[in-house]
Parts: sequence; structure tokens; C-alpha cells
Amino acid sequence: MTTMKALLLLALGASPALAQDDRYCEDLWFTRNQIYHHAGYCFSSPLGQALFQAESCTGKDVPLEDFNQQKVDIIRSFETDLGCAVDTTRTSLDIDLMDLRLRLVDVPILSEFASGCLDWQGGEIPLRLGHVEEAPELGRVQPGDDIVWEYEYPAQPDGWEFITVYRDGVQVMLGWSNTPVNYDQCGRLAG
Repeated sequence: MTTMKALLLLALGASPALAQDDRYCEDLWFTRNQIYHHAGYCFSSPLGQALFQAESCTGKDVPLEDFNQQKVDIIRSFETDLGCAVDTTRTSLDIDLMDLRLRLVDVPILSEFASGCLDWQGGEIPLRLGHVEEAPELGRVQPGDDIVWEYEYPAQPDGWEFITVYRDGVQVMLGWSNTPVNYDQCGRLAG
């Protein structure tokens, strides 16, 4: 893990345990398999079956659209570099806001880097399931929240960014936003 991410996690009041490679590997595994789930993949591992609804699966040989294949390739590269080996005989993962993450239409990848706008002083910012205006709203950034950029998305659409929201050091919301963040309205910056 990078020093920058460790400092950001500490600045947000998060436990240093969040920075462990196991959690990062689990998040990468979850994201990669969420992409396959959206494509209709039928999981055979206990972990895949526990996390992803079987009623939407169509088979084991599901084609991915080019941009999703690109994301899967990036994730596999990260997993290889880290030597990730998620135990798929388990039936759960400790992923923050998993219920919201499962609802995402456009799935970002957890980055090894993070930056933040701490103590947001601006107005509410709507967060959506995907990077289109018509995507359902998940929630809103509130004044006083910490806005964190800790996910990446290859070929991110202009004007859209994926943000995570912390309140009192606890992750409370995430989603896509097309509302520009004016850094002058941050109490302080991290990363």
C-alpha cells in the first residue's frame, strides 16, 4: 500500500487494517466478479454464489464488452502483481457498503492511490448508480462530509467521477457524480 493512501486512511480516522493487501485483493476480486455478474456469469464457488444473485445468470461462457474486458484485464494484472489469492470457499467478504456496490451499474476499480476533499463546505452533491444523468440516485454528499477519490474507471466519461463519502471517519456513501467539486469549498485537502 502507498504511503499516500495510508495517510489518507489515517486522516479519515480509518483503521490501518483497512490498508492491508488482503482487503485490497478482496475488493479487486469483488469488482472483477461483479463485472462478470453483470454479464450473466453463473458462479460455482461458494463465495460467488453467496454474493451474486443466481437468477440473473445465463452461463459460464459470457462475453464481455470491450470496456469491461479492459477493466477485468487491469484487475487481473493488479491481482497478479499483489499475489492475490481470495479464499472462494468462504461465503462472505468484508467490503464496505457492499449493498450499495452491488447496485452499481458502472463498476469502478479500487485504486492504490487516494485523495480527498475533507470537511466539504459546499452544497449537497447527488451520487448515482452509473455515469449517466438518468441513473438512479443512491444518496447525497452533505456539508461536513469527507469526499474521497479512491476508485478508477478506464475511459471515464467527461464530467463524471466516482467518489466515496466518509462521515466521522466511516464510509457512508459512494457513487457517480457529475457535480464539479470546487476545492475552495474543502476544509482541507488530503493526498
